[in-house]
Amino acid sequence: MDGSIVGRCRFGLKTYSVLIFKETKYMDICSQICSRFKELNSCEMEMTYAIGNHLACLLQDDMDVRVLHMSISNENKNLVDIDIVRGGVTSFGKGVEDDIDSSNNEDSNSTNENECLIKYAANKSKLYLSHEWKTFISEVGQKYEGGVTEFRIKLCKYAFEKEFKFVYVKNDLKHVTTECVNKQSEGCPWRVHATLNYANGFFYIKDLKNEHTCRGRVQSHKKVFMGSKIVSSVIADQLRTKPLIKPADIITDFKQNSGLYISYYSAWYGKELAKKTSMVWYIDALLKTNPGSHCYLGCDTKSSRFERIFISYHASIEGFKFCKPFLCLDGTFVKNKYKGHLLAATGKNGNQAILADDGDPYEYIEPYFTADYYRSCYGIPIAPVPDIEKEAPEELEDFIVKPPLTRKRLGTPRTKRIKSRGEEKKCYKCSRCGQGGQHNWRTCNSQI
Repeated sequence: MDGSIVGRCRFGLKTYSVLIFKETKYMDICSQICSRFKELNSCEMEMTYAIGNHLACLLQDDMDVRVLHMSISNENKNLVDIDIVRGGVTSFGKGVEDDIDSSNNEDSNSTNENECLIKYAANKSKLYLSHEWKTFISEVGQKYEGGVTEFRIKLCKYAFEKEFKFVYVKNDLKHVTTECVNKQSEGCPWRVHATLNYANGFFYIKDLKNEHTCRGRVQSHKKVFMGSKIVSSVIADQLRTKPLIKPADIITDFKQNSGLYISYYSAWYGKELAKKTSMVWYIDALLKTNPGSHCYLGCDTKSSRFERIFISYHASIEGFKFCKPFLCLDGTFVKNKYKGHLLAATGKNGNQAILADDGDPYEYIEPYFTADYYRSCYGIPIAPVPDIEKEAPEELEDFIVKPPLTRKRLGTPRTKRIKSRGEEKKCYKCSRCGQGGQHNWRTCNSQI
């Protein structure tokens, strides 16, 4: 057949031949091999082939398959021997890819919330932080205080760690039932059913068959990564200590600490989701660490989107009493994508001037200019707000502040700034015609 080569796959004393075309995918080769060698799965095998003086060329992904086809074709051959070894190395060398389906709709059976399986680096010598995820689904009666949202997230994490796929049989706010994706094809009995307890609002596992009988899976080479909601749940505490962390750093942390490979978009959007709960937590933490402070968080009653926030520390409230009896209000523009204004009220203490006269000068001095009032302005400290050790109050855990709606401005973006009132245009002298004006030698139209 034109353009094809024959790959003789040898495992032990058995050999199985497959046709390899230029468009053949690595997944297709794995599928055919695993269908013939029942004792093999793609997680436990490594394929190599020999060409020229190179006796152990790795065959691990689609690019390797294309290189194999090109190399054999250039040597005018149509046959190659592929050796298969079963061991602890994954079929992709460094990781396994898969996808987990989860619902993004509250009362839908479609699997859309978490189209995500990871490339998982199963390094047996290192215990990753995701190691505890295998305990998230363990027994009947297990409790999930976060309700259906927490159960779905932990179910996905459990599937990541155990490396299998699942599908939703029922998925709504009160009941969640999932089964192994291989139930119909291979009769795998794995199943979990959880329901809502109306008394306390918690989710409980009511039925669990925690056993897989399906054989090893053939992982899809399609790069479907970890969902942003899972990323958000993992980095929520980290974001409190590092609010300016970059998505690239999140990707590195996941790879080093959890062995998970996530996309840049999942890291960025997961950070944006985690930010929504930070403001509520900060207000509560500030009031507890600085008693007597006044904070107001204004949100739209229908959409829960942020509108305004006012903060006045107790130390500042007491310090204003010893300042001059007037306030200065200053403001600036917020230039990020949410726009808005930032206003600050400041007071002025009396450490400036003393009125002198022939009589007693202290008779002409207001108490705001005395050293006692000056010291009293700074007598109460502002306590720092704790970060990761401070948990959000239970009554505010479900309250999420959404960011304001943003819309890209219509038309071409401005290239020149808006001039201030009274600002005059600067006059330039053209080096071509020697006249002053608003043109230069490039745009000069004068006849010379």
